[in-house]
Amino acid sequence: MTGMRVEEAELQRRWMVLAEERTPEGHQAGNVCKVDSKEKTLILGPAQERWEELHRATQNSNVYLVKQLLQQGAGTECRDENGWTPLHLASLNGYATLVKFLIQRGAVVHAQNRASYTPLHHAAWSGHTQVADFLLTRGTPATVATKGGLTPLHCAAANGHILMVELLLRQGADIAAVDASRWTCLHWAAANNQLHIVDLLISQGAGPDLGSEGGVTPLHTAAEAGRIEALRLLLDKGANVDAQDGLGRTPLSIASNNGNQEVVKLLLQAKADVNITDHYGCSALHKAATAGHLPVICLLVGDSTAGVNERDGQNLTPLHRAAGCGHVDITRCLLDHGADVNAAGWLGKTPLHLAAEKGHYPVMDLLLTKGADHTLRSWWKETAKELLSERPSSGGLTGQRIVGTP
Repeated sequence: MTGMRVEEAELQRRWMVLAEERTPEGHQAGNVCKVDSKEKTLILGPAQERWEELHRATQNSNVYLVKQLLQQGAGTECRDENGWTPLHLASLNGYATLVKFLIQRGAVVHAQNRASYTPLHHAAWSGHTQVADFLLTRGTPATVATKGGLTPLHCAAANGHILMVELLLRQGADIAAVDASRWTCLHWAAANNQLHIVDLLISQGAGPDLGSEGGVTPLHTAAEAGRIEALRLLLDKGANVDAQDGLGRTPLSIASNNGNQEVVKLLLQAKADVNITDHYGCSALHKAATAGHLPVICLLVGDSTAGVNERDGQNLTPLHRAAGCGHVDITRCLLDHGADVNAAGWLGKTPLHLAAEKGHYPVMDLLLTKGADHTLRSWWKETAKELLSERPSSGGLTGQRIVGTP
């Protein structure tokens, strides 16, 4: 998919929930700063150990230890190896008391870590509205964005925090803001099946066909992720079922390529056009035939308008694709629904030529049974037998045995 793929988006979505904080040397931070139980005073190590302990104290919501460390010289802007300040940690975990205390002691509310997230991003990601509200009142703009263009609204929408989304919108967050991959918050909500967020954003003016870079719509992202409920909701809200991205792909094309039977079924029920082709001339049938998704093929050919003999940019039919990839059952299904067994494609090659080139013997047997003409020659005057003879013999099978004598 043009822009950010759903798998990449999911990895990025999970990035901030990593459990362990680590030191610059890659080891888990230890309790290097101790409290004397008798004297109730701190035994401090070097400065670096002091800020490591401040982060740990913040992570554990130990307000007493945080105060002691700050009094002994630890700084509110000390950072771990990922650029996180104590305020980032407190915001991510929703420690409202610590957030207020750190800001009172001089913590920068809009500090960015190495990934350029601010404490507001972290609060939005985790859905801590009280913390976010306080950060907003102390000057962090609702529109603050990372270097990758992610706003707190993207973070809240991706994780389904509806109260946070409502708060950010009230505070001026841009519903149409896009990240570096041109995804809006609606794309993020659809990709993660956050139905209540999708509904809210559309009610607040986000169009269901809001396009991303290359024309990717929320319906495309939901189709690729296999989000049935989000797809149904977007369609109910008027999303264009046949929207094409920058490569000409429709949601049906994407789902067919991925083999998602339920998504294909839903899109066909919504009257998706089976025969729309992408910029390479490939229809949904071409995609499913190449990838080997028999249940999807059965659904697609069940549509009375499906063009089983349509050609792609290489002049290949879905049968060429299936035969060349060795998909016996798909080859049979296409033939049973009217596919031309002797169709001449790229370089004049028939499905039998392509099966012979790859040594797909079961497909060749099936094609011959269904009337494939083994005497037909390609533009280079080659028969299927001659193409097969160029391959090593497999299991005692020879071109003579399979295709006979031309």
